[in-house]
Amino acid sequence: MRTINASSTEYLRVEVTTDDDPTGSTPQFALTTGSDEPVSWTDGEWETTPVLVGNYYSTNARILVGAAGDITPTAGRYVVWTRVAAVPEVVIDVSGYLKVT
Repeated sequence: MRTINASSTEYLRVEVTTDDDPTGSTPQFALTTGSDEPVSWTDGEWETTPVLVGNYYSTNARILVGAAGDITPTAGRYVVWTRVAAVPEVVIDVSGYLKVT
């Protein structure tokens, strides 16, 4: 679980692995307090160029989280979700957990 201070602004990074190069679409992020799938998403960006590893593409997506970020959570524990529409796939995944203090 990643921990950040509510007053800071930091990049939240996730590794994305797909069958096809996903960078033709925008990665999206959401934070929820439970296990229910999000209803709203916030656009992130690609941090790295995808690398072909075996039969899959691997790359990192990121988004600014915190006081001056694209997502501004209050203190608490969150489920980090990532969505990537890499046609023909639409990958929606729990990418980790975030604690905001």
